[in-house]
Order: sequence, then structure tokens, then C-alpha cells
Amino acid sequence: MRLTAKERILVHLLETRSAEEPSEAPRGLAQEGIAEAVGVGLRHLAQSIRPLIRDGLVREQRAHVRGIRQRRKTYELTTTGRIEAIRVRDRALAETVRVQDPAGIRETSVGDALKTVGRGASLLAIFRSVRIAGVVDLPSLVPSAPSSFVEMLSEAPTIETFVGRREELSATTRDDGPRMFIVSGVAGIGKTWFAARACQQLHGTKNLFWHRVQPWDSARSILGHLGRFLAALGKPGLQSVLERGDVVLGARALAGDLPGSNALFVFDDLHHGGPELPSVFRLLLDSLERAPDSRALVLTRHAPAFYDRRDVRLAGLVGELELPELTPIDVAELGSRAQLTPAVWTFIRRRGGHPLLLQFLQQSHHSPFDPLVALEDFDRFLSEQVYSNLSKDARRAMKLASSFRIAIPAEALLEDLEVPHDVVLELTDWFLLRRVGGNRYDVHDSIRDFFDRMLTTVERRNSSRLVSGCLDRLAAQALADRSFLACIDYASNAIALGVPPEQKGRLLETLGDAYAELGDLPASTTAHRQAISFAARAETVARLDRKMAFEFVTRGNLSSAKAAIEDGFRALGTLESVEKGWLELMRAWAVRYEGKLEATYDHGTAALQIFQRHGDLKGQARTLVELARVEAGWDRSEAAEEHLKEALQIVRSFEDPFPLARVLASLAHLVGFGQGDTQQASAYYHEIDALATKTGNPAIRDFTLGARAYSDLLLRMDFQTAERGFEEAADFFRRRYDANGVLNSRAGIAVLRYYQGRLGEARAIIEEVVAKHRRLGNAADAIEIIGYLAEISLLAGDVAAFREVVERYREPDLVSAAEVEPAVPTMYRAIVALLDGDAPSARKLLDEAGHQVRMPEAIHYHRVASVLRSIMGDEAAGEEHRLLSRDLATSRSRRTFLATTDERARRIREVILKAQPQRNVS
Repeated sequence: MRLTAKERILVHLLETRSAEEPSEAPRGLAQEGIAEAVGVGLRHLAQSIRPLIRDGLVREQRAHVRGIRQRRKTYELTTTGRIEAIRVRDRALAETVRVQDPAGIRETSVGDALKTVGRGASLLAIFRSVRIAGVVDLPSLVPSAPSSFVEMLSEAPTIETFVGRREELSATTRDDGPRMFIVSGVAGIGKTWFAARACQQLHGTKNLFWHRVQPWDSARSILGHLGRFLAALGKPGLQSVLERGDVVLGARALAGDLPGSNALFVFDDLHHGGPELPSVFRLLLDSLERAPDSRALVLTRHAPAFYDRRDVRLAGLVGELELPELTPIDVAELGSRAQLTPAVWTFIRRRGGHPLLLQFLQQSHHSPFDPLVALEDFDRFLSEQVYSNLSKDARRAMKLASSFRIAIPAEALLEDLEVPHDVVLELTDWFLLRRVGGNRYDVHDSIRDFFDRMLTTVERRNSSRLVSGCLDRLAAQALADRSFLACIDYASNAIALGVPPEQKGRLLETLGDAYAELGDLPASTTAHRQAISFAARAETVARLDRKMAFEFVTRGNLSSAKAAIEDGFRALGTLESVEKGWLELMRAWAVRYEGKLEATYDHGTAALQIFQRHGDLKGQARTLVELARVEAGWDRSEAAEEHLKEALQIVRSFEDPFPLARVLASLAHLVGFGQGDTQQASAYYHEIDALATKTGNPAIRDFTLGARAYSDLLLRMDFQTAERGFEEAADFFRRRYDANGVLNSRAGIAVLRYYQGRLGEARAIIEEVVAKHRRLGNAADAIEIIGYLAEISLLAGDVAAFREVVERYREPDLVSAAEVEPAVPTMYRAIVALLDGDAPSARKLLDEAGHQVRMPEAIHYHRVASVLRSIMGDEAAGEEHRLLSRDLATSRSRRTFLATTDERARRIREVILKAQPQRNVS
């Protein structure tokens, strides 16, 4: 069955309806769409269209094409052309073809084949399948319907025909049997095609994941790809722990997220992976044991080392599939319409069916070349039968493509590398380029290696320059788009090409930035340190030092952070640079972790002045938030609000919604807890909700759940809503395996129980939370909640327990954190002194705490001070403290505190009087 190019154009235009709006045409009516559909190069398309226009069958016009900014030439059938196109179509529909579907291989008419497939199938797609394979794979004719399942298949090939492998496919797509299949075989045997077929069969029934393993892949990057996929399934745990840099917890997160994922995971080219990958695949295998609805296909040329015979025979976790060559029957199905020469059939009988070779043989079957030579010398076969038949532009394009180890975006080929569209079509027809998901193209390893060997020294240098420039641009764009895993692939591929020093330094910085965003501290600092060795400018060195300092300070590694900061300042010397602003901001963050608010403010002010001189808005916004935090710590909420409102005005212009959400959350907390303006706080939270809805990212709202719950508890006295908020916050953090977040949410429940008067429950929760925080090394979080434990013990009349809690402030792992906010432990030591009958010490400690205390602890301090002063006989001072406590609470809308404070003060007084020695305490 054969249609000429002109006949194919007529049929295509008949199948492609014109838009109802004449000013806009579908892409299929433009030159690019027609060339792609009918398999004619753009350069040669005019040779077929001009006669059709001359004969009055086709009309040319200019129109806006959907998705293209400029007006383009478009084509449509005339009335005469439509009659002729219908005649051609009807003749084609009567032709007989061999088709394949789940029932097997059979002959049928083209018309019946289209009826079987149903709406959406294309007559020209059948012609293309016949031309390529001779057998029409019916399920592949219709583009997959939109799936409610998550599919990350951008590296999976788009397959048009498939034969054989029925038993192997059945084994891998069943719901029972091994959880992981090791699919092995020589290069070109069809491992990737096999896995793509499995994905095609499982479309609409399982979530689908595909990753092509690269030489630069690490255990963390493999987990990163899995985390991104699982997060799309509503299981953000793995991704979250990796972003926090907690690789150890990643094992637990993967095991927790996989069950219920109902997914097929495909890992292609595992043999390219480095020595650390077996550990992550062992982890995946162990996790799959607890995920009965999921399977993994691992494609490799060599047997991997992460499993042994016990996993295969005893546990039944692993299935081994060594793909054989296609049988003569399968080959006959694949090439029955290609009119193969006797030499080719001899080859088939001798060799069986090697899919990659068979694809080339179908293209070169009219050549006198003996295909048996391919058994001995594949390079010679490619050289004499493939390379020699390519156009000059196609050879150039393949030499460029051989420098890519990753799938090549179409725009990179067509625009960056200036490969004509008809050359891309030529190369796909020769199976040298294969189309994969996401409008990208891939090159088989064997083909890549061949064309790489064909490069001369000059060609290699020029190719590396062009391709590395393209990859450099793609890496920068991926980083800007927050596609960090793709950025790593692009940058790593470019670096492997041996780029000039300046470009290598830039790529290493980009690589380090991407690793930092993924939470991979070792990889990010390694890349940034390597980039420093290629940096020619002092400002570049300082920027890299600053980036490392940021990663260190956010992880509490202050010594390394300070060293990197000083390295950055030394690199700059007297040079005036915006980087000095960033380094000053890093200094501010570092000293803030040490509780030095004055130094934090000084460094922050210096940073802000530098940012303002250089017009760096991002730096200004971050510094203003830092200064607001200091002002709030000094109980200067109006000044803090001014800083935050200035920051808010800046971040509203940012594309990234998270800086805006964070500033809004800071404002909500400040005006709510710092000023008692619950109405304005609600307005800020409502804006965060609207932002989450607008961006479709619920995490923008979810990270504020804990703060909202405290607002409901302390400001609105809405216990029911507060409890629901704390539970939602705990669930949010639990799904992300964020132990600190879960514990702090549990602490919120404890504070709720405290105000509800359920002191026993509150005490039990706090003891649990404090113990876990201490085991995790979170002294600051433990100190935050211990104060409630001390007061609960006192209210319960358990003076011994109260003394024990106060002594905890002196324990080695807590003493440094207690010194950051010393007023609370000092206040409780004053109570201990009074319990011991030492009134002078109690007065001294109480005065000391009064000089140290800041909001919000001041509200509680003055209540305790009122009780102690009263007990020690100074009723006037006691009343003054009582009123001050109430005034502070009233001005900040602490409704829940106000509702309970008098009863709590009475109970504390009662316990102290009962427990202290019978002596004069005045």
C-alpha cells in the first residue's frame, strides 16, 4: 500500500478541520504540521504543495496559527480538492493491512482498523506504521487519553510498533509475582522499548515513573527523582526530608511513601550508574516489599550487585528477565511489508532478531550490502549503510546529538543547534533519533558511540563548544524554573564535554546551586569549592563563599559558616560589591543563632545599606525581615511592622510566591501576637489562602497551620478550632517526616490542654516532646516548652517535680539554649529560693529576671512576680505586677490567658505557701 506525498497531503488536510475562527488555524494546517504529519521534509514540502495549488486542489493563505505568535502560511482544501481527497481516502480505506492488538496478528482493511480503534485514529498514522514496520499496532494509533494517574515519562520513548515479548510483558504487568524485575540484555536488544511498552499497557491503571540513569547520578539524585514523583502523588515525605538534607531519614521516608503508590518505576541504563547506586536500589527493593501495588523495572546490560539469589528464589522479590533476540516469527511480523531481500532473510535465519539492527535493515534493504557483515562489524554496517546515505546536514546533526547524554529538547535541536526540521524527520526515519516524552529526542548508546568515534579533532572541539553552550543555557533556565534535577543533568552533561575554565566555573556554580536547593550539602559545597578554583573575579569567589555560608548557617554549623563568611570578605578586600551586603546578612544570621540581637541588628543594618546602594531587591527584602525579627525581640512591634511592610511591598513584585507568603505570615504573627490585632492578622492569613488557591500549591497555606492554631488558642480562645489546626499541622509535618514540626505541633496540643485545665494530659505530652527534642539535639525547642512543664508541676502541687524541672535548665545539653532567653529559668529559680525560705535571693533573682524578660514571656513573668512579691509582704508591688500582666495581656488580646490568670495565680500562691518552711520570709 502506497500513497504519494501529494496524496498524503490531501488526506491530511481532509482529516485536519479548519478552525471556525478564520483568523486562527490549527498547527496541522501550517507547513510544520503538514510536513510532520505526512513525512515530508520542510525543504521539499513546497515541491508537493505547489502542484496541488496549481491544479486548484489546495488554497494557500496567511493566518495566525494556534500557539505561534507570527502569522504563517496555512493551507486548506478547495471544493475540488475535498472531492479528490475523499476519493484517495476511500481507496486507501479499502486496502488490506496486517494489524496487531492484544488478540494477536491478523489481516483487515484499513477502514475496519480505523473503526476498531475508534475516534482519534489517523489514516496517515496507519500508513506510517506500515512504512516503518509493516504491521500496524492498533493501540498505539490513538494518543493516550488524559490520565488521572501521575505519569513522569519525559525520558521514555514514544513507540509506534511492538512485536513479541508477550510472556515477559505479562510477567511484569501482573499484580502478583516479584516486586522488581531486572531486565538485562545486550545493547540494542530492545530493553527500553520493552519497558515503554509496559508503560503503554499500564497507562490509565498505574502511576508511571521513568528515569534514565546517568554516570553523574548519586544515591541522593535517584532519591530526589523518586521524591518528586511521590510528592506528585500526595506523598511529600521523601522530597521534604531530602530538601532538609536528612538523607538518613530518606530510607524511612521512602519505605513510608511507597505503600499505596500503585506505580510502575522504570530505571533505564543502570549500567551507567556509579558505585554508590547499589545501596539506593537495595533500599528501593526493601521498600517495595511493603508496597504490593507497585513494581520496578531495572534495565541494564550487566547483572547489578544490589541483590542476590535469596531475593530471587527464597523471597521472590526479584525476577530476572534476559531479553532474547526476536524470533523469526516476530521478525516476520515486524518486517513483512518491507520486501526484504534474500540476504536479509538469511541474516534473520542466522542471527534471529536483533531489533536495532532490524530497524536499520528495513531502511537499507535495497542495498547490495550483505547484512551478515553486521554480525562481525556493526560500525562498518553503520558506516556503509547508514552514514553514507545521510545528507550532510543529517551527519552534522548526529555528530552534535552524540554529545548529549540526556534527552535533547526539540527547541535545542531546532533553535540552539540550528538543525532543520526536515533533517530531524530524516533522522527519526532512520531510527537514529528516537522521540521521547516532553517533545524531546534521544540517541541510543550504540548510535551515540558510533557518531562520537566519527568526530575529527576539530569537529569534536566545535561540537563540544556548541552543545555545551546549549546545555549551559538549558541548565540556567532549569534552575530559574526550579527544575533542579533537570538542571543537574544539563550542567553535568556540559561539564563532561570538557568546557573552557570560565564556562566550567559557571556550570559548577549552577550545579552547586541546584544541589543546595535539593538539600544535598556535600554535593553543593563540593561543586561551589571547585567553582572557586576556576573563578577569575573576586566578586565571584565571594559569592560562592556566601552561598556555602548560607548552607552552613541554616544547618546551625556556625563555625564553618563564619569561616566561609570571612573568606568571602578577604576575597573582596576593598572592592565595593553587593556581595558585601550578602556577607553582612550571613553574619547577622550567624550571630542571631547565638542570641546576640544587638550584633544581629548592626550587621543587618549594614547589609540593608549596601543592598539599597546596589538596588538589590531580594537582599533588601530578606534583610528587612531579619531586622523586623530583631525589633520584635526587643518588643518594638511598630518598628518591626514598618520593616515587614516595606519587605511586603518588595516581594509582591517577585514571581516566586513563597517569599510573599512568608512575609505575610510574619506580619500575621506580628500584628496578632505582638499587637493583638486579630482582625488584621486574619486578613493576612486570608491573603495567604488566596495565594495558595491562585498558585495551586496548598503548601503555601499548610506551613502556617501551627501559627494559626496558636492564634485560635491564645487570641480567640477557640479551643476546638485550635485543636483541629494543631492536628492538621502535625499531619502536614508527619507526611513530610519533619520530626521537629510534628513535635512542635504536639507541644501546641499540650498548651491547649494546659489552658483547658487538663494538666495531667498536658504534662504527659510535654514530657514526651521534651525527651524527643533532646534526643534529636533540639535544645532550643525543648527549652521553649519546659517552662509550661514547670508551671504545670507547680499547679499540680508537685513541688519536687517542679524543682527537678528547674534543675534541667542547668543540664549540659540545655544550658546554652537557656542562656539565650534567661528570664524564664531565672524567674523559676526565684520561686525555688522562696520555697527554700531564702527571700533575699528570691528578690534578687526576681529583679534579675525582670531586667532580662521580653515579650511574650513578660506577661507570665509579671503574674509570677505579683504572687512572689505578695508572699514576701510587698502587696503594693504585687498588685502593680498583677495589673501590668493584665495590661500586657489585654493590649495583645491574650483572651485565654486573661480567662485563667487569676485562678492560676491563686493556685501558685497556695502551693508555695503550703510548701515553704514555717519561717519569716520577709
